[in-house]
Amino acid sequence: SHPGRRRAAVLHKCTSKGSLDVTCFCREVCNSEYANLAACVRRDSTAEDGPSPCKAECEALTGCVRDKWKSFLLSASPSLQHEALDRIQKLALRGEENCGTAA
Repeated sequence: SHPGRRRAAVLHKCTSKGSLDVTCFCREVCNSEYANLAACVRRDSTAEDGPSPCKAECEALTGCVRDKWKSFLLSASPSLQHEALDRIQKLALRGEENCGTAA
């Protein structure tokens, strides 16, 4: 299918009252990574405190979402300045660092 139509469908499905549902966005654009993390969390929900057993799955989902979001922003605004992309990348890396830590 056409990428523009797919983006529009995801935005329509994952937007409510003018806000983007981030969980919906993650599930829609990175379905297999989302499913892998969900399965890992369910499987290891009884694990004792310590290093997250789902760190690899969390990093895979974070990387996928970062790439898809960056692609979405570039396609929606080709004039997006390089500095803005750098800020987005830094925020995404901070999110990756938090994988496996309590919220």
